[in-house]
Amino acid sequence: MTDNSSQPLPTKRRRNLRQTFKHAIPSLFLRVLLSLLVFLGASAFILSRISISKYVIVPGNAFSVESLIGLPKKYPQSTKGQVDMVDVRLIQLSALSYLYYAWIYSNDQIYSSAQITGPASAAQYQEQGVIDMANARQAATYVALKTLGYRIRAIPTGIIVYQPEPGSPAALHLADNDVISAVDGKRVTTFASVGLLLANSKPGEKVILTVHPFGSEKDRKIAFRLGSYRVVTQGKEQYLRCFPPNQGSRYPLYKAKTPIHGCLGLIYAPYLGGSEPYYTLSKLPFAINLSAEGIIGPSAGLAFTLGLLNRLDGGRLIGHLRIAATGTMSVNGDVGPIGGVKEKTIAVEEAGASLFFVPKANLASAETKNNGHLKIVGVTNIAQVVRYLEKTGGRLNATVR
Repeated sequence: MTDNSSQPLPTKRRRNLRQTFKHAIPSLFLRVLLSLLVFLGASAFILSRISISKYVIVPGNAFSVESLIGLPKKYPQSTKGQVDMVDVRLIQLSALSYLYYAWIYSNDQIYSSAQITGPASAAQYQEQGVIDMANARQAATYVALKTLGYRIRAIPTGIIVYQPEPGSPAALHLADNDVISAVDGKRVTTFASVGLLLANSKPGEKVILTVHPFGSEKDRKIAFRLGSYRVVTQGKEQYLRCFPPNQGSRYPLYKAKTPIHGCLGLIYAPYLGGSEPYYTLSKLPFAINLSAEGIIGPSAGLAFTLGLLNRLDGGRLIGHLRIAATGTMSVNGDVGPIGGVKEKTIAVEEAGASLFFVPKANLASAETKNNGHLKIVGVTNIAQVVRYLEKTGGRLNATVR
């Protein structure tokens, strides 16, 4: 038998094989490429549907706050200068968008849900933001009018249920936007006054709260029993939590040398914006409408105050400048810290403002994004803002009306 395995193939057969490979290689490459694209597409789709407990803050817009201020026709509808408010966008991340923002978009900052919403749910966080904005507009109205010498009063009439302790009697019986005006018929205007009224109470005692929704004066009464403090251990940390009667028994009762009073479960949390009383303003000298335009949160307080001051005084305070401002505003004129100041600084720079007022506590963070063309000034109250602008040539006609 003859072994033909080492014999050369006929010319025609070699030609056919070359043609086969010539057509097969591109076809194989296309199939592999198509399979890879399908795999990547399917992976991206799946990752985009996986929500993670991370948020990213991205630069928003800087725009004229004065366009959101409605005043009677006798006041100028526009001024030579401009006061900008600035916002940011808060985006909850998916697994896919996390990869994008973490690795590609260096201007953004990523935060855990605990850093953004705390123990609140997404719905609660949204509701709190709406309350914050309403407080900001009210404080801005009062402070601007007061600064210009108008006779107006801010009357504390209750405390805002901003974020009850999860599972506490307050969380079970009250809504986030409720305002407590009385405890057992006795008026309360601060968190401290609630504590004083409960000082001699006992866990399980019945309490009657007079409450009304935020922005409404329609009272209702709610009766329930006070809770008790129990010690909750999480890892190496111990916390006091307020549990309703006959609940939380798996945790030991808190014991102290002095008797422990009953608890509601209200959180006194200045960092959440829920520490101020609920105020009712006396009759305004004229109609003022500050529009939120869908923006939530407390950080527009300073911008609204400054914009309203400028409009009411004919634009003399700002002159020809284009300035921006961010910060909370309290009824006593104090400017408080806010979040997302780095991203807001980027937005202000892109808008072309020359001067940016920020809370003094946020000044160092804002400066990290300063491109050298923006003057950033840290302040703690509205009086400092006015003095600075007067030194640059502005003028405020603050006389008693």
